[in-house]
Amino acid sequence: RTGFRSDGWWHEGSSAYHFDIQRGLKSIANELLKGYSDPVGYKCKFDGTRYDNLNLAALVQLPSLRADAVSQKLVLPDQTFLAIHDTQWPTLGPTCVPNQNSFLLGAAGQGTLVSGSGDSLSMATLHWGATSSHSHFDALNFNLWAKGAEVISETQYQPRAGSKSTREWHTSTAAHATVVVNGLDQGPKGKFGSNLREKQLRDAIPGVPDWQWRWISGSCANDSGDLRLFNTDFPEVQVIEADATKAYDKVAGVTMYRRTIALVRIDDNDVYVADIFRIKGANSYDYMLHSCLQRLQELKVSIPLKPMTGSLFGYLNNLQSATTDAEWIALFKLGEELQLLTFMAPAKDTTIIQASGPSMRGIGDAPFVVARRNGDQTTFIAVHHPVVGSKSRVRGIELLPTDCETSIALRVNLDNRTDTIFSSVDRADVCATKDGMQCRALFAHVATSASPGQNWAYMVDGDLLRTPHGTIEGEVSYQGTITATTSTERGDSANGFVVAEQLPMGRSLMGSAVIVDQAGEMSWSYRAGTVVANSGGNGSTIESPDEPGFMVDANGIKQLYFPCWGFKGKATYRIPGHATLRPSNAGAFEMEQTGNAKLSAGSNDAVGDTKKK
Repeated sequence: RTGFRSDGWWHEGSSAYHFDIQRGLKSIANELLKGYSDPVGYKCKFDGTRYDNLNLAALVQLPSLRADAVSQKLVLPDQTFLAIHDTQWPTLGPTCVPNQNSFLLGAAGQGTLVSGSGDSLSMATLHWGATSSHSHFDALNFNLWAKGAEVISETQYQPRAGSKSTREWHTSTAAHATVVVNGLDQGPKGKFGSNLREKQLRDAIPGVPDWQWRWISGSCANDSGDLRLFNTDFPEVQVIEADATKAYDKVAGVTMYRRTIALVRIDDNDVYVADIFRIKGANSYDYMLHSCLQRLQELKVSIPLKPMTGSLFGYLNNLQSATTDAEWIALFKLGEELQLLTFMAPAKDTTIIQASGPSMRGIGDAPFVVARRNGDQTTFIAVHHPVVGSKSRVRGIELLPTDCETSIALRVNLDNRTDTIFSSVDRADVCATKDGMQCRALFAHVATSASPGQNWAYMVDGDLLRTPHGTIEGEVSYQGTITATTSTERGDSANGFVVAEQLPMGRSLMGSAVIVDQAGEMSWSYRAGTVVANSGGNGSTIESPDEPGFMVDANGIKQLYFPCWGFKGKATYRIPGHATLRPSNAGAFEMEQTGNAKLSAGSNDAVGDTKKK
């Protein structure tokens, strides 16, 4: 409980450290003091416990199984670990079947969207976790596995012998696929203050002497991000959005640092990733992109570049640059066949910088590309498309004019359909396009094609989506107050959250994200299971496959897993729901949804039935 987070991940966040620690602890639990009994009459002075015929393995069975599951989920299809934080590459993980399902590690702050299988398996990972003793400054880092390879990879732990790289470069924000603000690394403290936590009375762990690693610089940082969206109910489009403002607010004074990643299926063989990164409140912003750091590769940019003097971030050299207002493309060639194309939406006064720097996973250099902008805020909008061969399924992207400054409408033109993506800062924002579509939601995706099976409308966390296929109206999400938690580790029949609200019973919310705010101090996220009614009609219980990891009492909230802090205040929850509109075999559009959304007729198509999920 003091070293692992409630989702099973060792607190340092490193795949390699987690695996090593868990293997060691399992061997100890299987053998240490096996069969031991306390002296006759002895009871622990803290809680009255005594042990007879001790079996540590049985006592830690459930958290140990969670830790094993984390190890398996972090294994890529080539059996190496996703090299989050201080993980040496390549580190082999346990032998297991490659993960076929999207997953959420909501206490550590990481989610992975998964589409396809076998050679067509794609995985898009977003990270928003807190700083810790073996962390990198990499909040909102993005990794992508597709076409049998890491096409956007993580970095490395220690530099390889003979390389000119350093650990400083490997841990820096600029070395990761995220955004650098004001040329600085992320961190829990800076000229704007500190996110390091000072000990409070409710942080104590009854029966356990305080543990120094909770309070070293980094591990005591209250700088974790917040999940905003995680929806994988619709296999054609999956979305994850997180805010990690605390990663930079004390360093650079940002008031928003937020990324939205959507994994979109083109067909059985191809995908693309829509990538929307919003930053507000600083002066300069560098969108950093590299490809697979262990591969020899070439980088070409669609706009002519000229030599640029100097270096960037102390490690990027051989600079070439150009400034443009137009759309541009970066092409990473990773061999004879494999390529990564990144389409960047137009934005005024964007400086494109191509550079070379230590590859981190090899001896030589790798190419990097930077999109640089200045001002009090900006939004980077990209589409990443992995390709085998020379033909891209993505023919181009365009920003659609809208009547809302804080919303985005992005058109992605494919060879077989046209996609329109809506993304808003606030779910109350209304975004309308000139072709008659309208959206009031955090995220939506509309596909239009001559092929009936390639048409849909998909809305997440909103109450209005007007499309040529029909109009979705009505709330799809839920929110409220958690009055208690249940846990199989504490003897309850199921893990779950007792809430004050009457939620729809049964399996209608199964798989949805349950985002829990802990008194405004920290948020953890979970997957919903079956919802059951509480006795006497007193609210509901959201069962979950995940251990809650905290308790609620009259004094507030007490975490039972790392960092084991206590907060005064309420625990609240939000379940961002969805609605999906698709044609049935008969041709009429039908809707599946959470919440109370209804379907009305569109301009072109007949309307079918509305179905509760």
